[in-house]
Amino acid sequence: MLYYKMEEYQAAITSFESFLKENPATHHREDIINYMVLTYCKYAEKSVAEKQRERYELALEKYNTLTYMYPESKYIAELEPLVEKIKNELTNYNVVFDPEAGVNMPIVLKDMKPLLMDKTTL
Repeated sequence: MLYYKMEEYQAAITSFESFLKENPATHHREDIINYMVLTYCKYAEKSVAEKQRERYELALEKYNTLTYMYPESKYIAELEPLVEKIKNELTNYNVVFDPEAGVNMPIVLKDMKPLLMDKTTL
């Protein structure tokens, strides 16, 4: 949490991941995954353009993990506006040039699914 509050997002992500790996049975897992979504989003916003897409996608991946592991989580509704913002940002990176129309056309993002694995390893 300290790194997140200090806006040291890369360090915060590393810290969250390490904590979950070292403490797989923690009862704080839901909270930490929520903060990971927020952290990846803020990290993407502050990143150079070449890294933003990857980091926004990681934020969505963590959100999907949260919804898979904790379908009744209070954080899901709180994160909905942020997730919509992330999806909108990603549409900027998902375009293909249509030579017939002479314009860039968006590629529709499909809902991302979480990786299926043991919940204690996430």
